[in-house]
Amino acid sequence: MPCTKCGAAMIGTRATGKTETYRYYTCMKRLKYGKDTCDQDRLNADALDQAVLDCVASFYGNQHQLIRDAVDEARKVDESSHDKVTAELKTVRTKLTTVTAKIDKYLDAFEADTFDANDDTVKERMRAHRSHRTNHEHVRPNSSKNWRTSRLCLTPPPSPRSTTTSAPSSRRATPPNARPSQRPS
Repeated sequence: MPCTKCGAAMIGTRATGKTETYRYYTCMKRLKYGKDTCDQDRLNADALDQAVLDCVASFYGNQHQLIRDAVDEARKVDESSHDKVTAELKTVRTKLTTVTAKIDKYLDAFEADTFDANDDTVKERMRAHRSHRTNHEHVRPNSSKNWRTSRLCLTPPPSPRSTTTSAPSSRRATPPNARPSQRPS
């Protein structure tokens, strides 16, 4: 909270007496530069904390209709955006499926020895497809504002595994960074 005299932050301080420790909120400017810079008195932290707690408890104990109205408004906002977010998520999943299918075609052709894997054009297109797939896997449409969409969002892919050379038959058309649910068993 800001100091009412100078606007600097009020910070927690304490003083130790013979038998007790007293907590205060003190103007940071006064604490750092002395009484001449700010003449705001220290505030008893225990009394101020209790006053804030009493105020909050009173509000939540007496303002049922205001709280109910706020919850109802939040529900309306949530419900109005749900269809849009669901449609956006469906679009992202469709794009992800399309890109994954393209990558699978490249891998199938590689396994069948029907193209040169060292061709720069092929390498560039594979990089682009993998980049698109990664971008679509991380999409979380408006999820920070909407609790309902957090259940619908895609999960990030697992951490990349080290690439090792193996026989083509063990690689089947699943990219090395595919989610576990997409890997053949």
